[in-house]
Amino acid sequence: MKSSITIATAFVLILAGCQKPTEVQLIDEPMFDLEEAIDPDTSFERAAVDTTALLPSEQQRYTGFVTLTYARTDVVGFSRSRVVARVVVEDKGQVLEFNGRRMFKSRQLGLVRLNGFLLLPRERFFGGMMGGPEYLREITDYEPGRSYTFSADSLGSVVLRAPEVVEVKAPTSGSVVRRDHDLLMHWRGRGDLMIIISSATLRPTNLMTTPLLRLRLRQNNGHVMLPKRVINGLPPGLYLFTFVISNREERPLSTRFGGKMLVQASSLHNILVDVR
Repeated sequence: MKSSITIATAFVLILAGCQKPTEVQLIDEPMFDLEEAIDPDTSFERAAVDTTALLPSEQQRYTGFVTLTYARTDVVGFSRSRVVARVVVEDKGQVLEFNGRRMFKSRQLGLVRLNGFLLLPRERFFGGMMGGPEYLREITDYEPGRSYTFSADSLGSVVLRAPEVVEVKAPTSGSVVRRDHDLLMHWRGRGDLMIIISSATLRPTNLMTTPLLRLRLRQNNGHVMLPKRVINGLPPGLYLFTFVISNREERPLSTRFGGKMLVQASSLHNILVDVR
């Protein structure tokens, strides 16, 4: 699910107040903090936020990623859930370039395990070039609240606790969101919660998304009102609302690699809506 930047670029201009400043600018709400989620360098290939809960700025900032992600996506007439464990360490000194696009090459990590089971290395190809491996395993016995242990000689041991599964009750997939109305959103699932709003393009074989905004809930009460002055800043069209409950921390990588590693277990529920 790669992203396009057309709407994102327009939205940045709105938020920056390139014309007359309006209510659309970033605001401080009693129940949440609102911030831009714009890619700091759009020339780089990024993993999709709706399957990783990793914003472009985080993908740029961290060198290593150890993630366990439960992702459910609801599109009109279609729903899919998948749990994937992923480990990747990038070499920020090796950048691959092809047709104006760039990608960091990733490093070999040897044997990587999750609760004793091997994660299989998968080569990442970029413009016909080998981009290095990412280590993956699809999880079929996922349990919220369970501890999952990643281990690798090159990384040591990392323990993650799976958060509660987030289930969105409103808005529902396919619903129309009015730009001149407040939007009441509510869900099930306890834990630290954020909501990522992305522009979306629905294609026959995939969903293209571009993250625009992130709402960080100050307290997870199971509901929040998104004011119309925020929604009114979105041009009419399709948007993906990604609700995320996560347990995360930042750790230093070994001196062999340098940099920092993001460790994250997250539950996602993606809802596609039509903003008019």
